[in-house]
Amino acid sequence: MVKCIIIDDELNAREFLEGLLEKYFPNKFNIIAKCDNIDTAVNFIYKQNPELIFLDVNMPKKNGFELFKEIKEINFEVIFTTAFQNLQLKH
Repeated sequence: MVKCIIIDDELNAREFLEGLLEKYFPNKFNIIAKCDNIDTAVNFIYKQNPELIFLDVNMPKKNGFELFKEIKEINFEVIFTTAFQNLQLKH
């Protein structure tokens, strides 16, 4: 099973993605954490060493891309997620 973390500021989005993974990929993903912000996610990444991160790109305070400023060594894969049709990132 692939150790993964879901990072999204919206609870419904985290739960929806988890449900999709369980329904369509049973016994393929081990969700070791669900985080609602980048700071919390960084702590879990260093403690749990995930293989895959599902990362929302549009979040308040720090967007998904800012995760890469916080992690010194990226040793996991990333799948970017968003609920927005027309994404506009804050710079």
